[in-house]
Amino acid sequence: MKRAALLLSIVLAVCACGSAKAPPPAAEDPSGRFRFDLLAEAQPDVDGTRASWRIGDTGVTVTIQRVATADNFDRTRTLDGVADALVTRYSLGEVEGEMIKRECRAGSERAICLDGWISRKDGAMAEMFLKRSVLVESGDGFVLIESIGDSEHAGVVERQAGLVTSTFDTGGRS
Repeated sequence: MKRAALLLSIVLAVCACGSAKAPPPAAEDPSGRFRFDLLAEAQPDVDGTRASWRIGDTGVTVTIQRVATADNFDRTRTLDGVADALVTRYSLGEVEGEMIKRECRAGSERAICLDGWISRKDGAMAEMFLKRSVLVESGDGFVLIESIGDSEHAGVVERQAGLVTSTFDTGGRS
């Protein structure tokens, strides 16, 4: 009887360990200031002030880009000012597409969400890409987190952008 009870407790312990959910895949800021969840496991591609992750075989990409708080003329940038400058690039035609800004939150942080689309031309063919971005203060500057993908994968872009805003976590390091 004792053997059966011992065996049962071992089986239950093994089953409990095997059924524990693994943590979701996450994107970690290369400077260690924040993290957020990804829809799928992905390896980062880091290049200077940018890091990006490709979500599975969807072609959807999540990119982090750092923006300094001062420009080349030593003018101080603000969160709203950076967001306005990004939207202006679209309205002036510097970037083909449309972009709007709105107040939002990234985790517990105040942020600006930028929603829109861009068009990329390859010869005579033009393809539209959905773009969902979050601009948030981080450390000594700002960070722009963009989820972008073609119209066929718009749902993946929307879900990933939702994960960025809902799981953004500075771990008290912002």
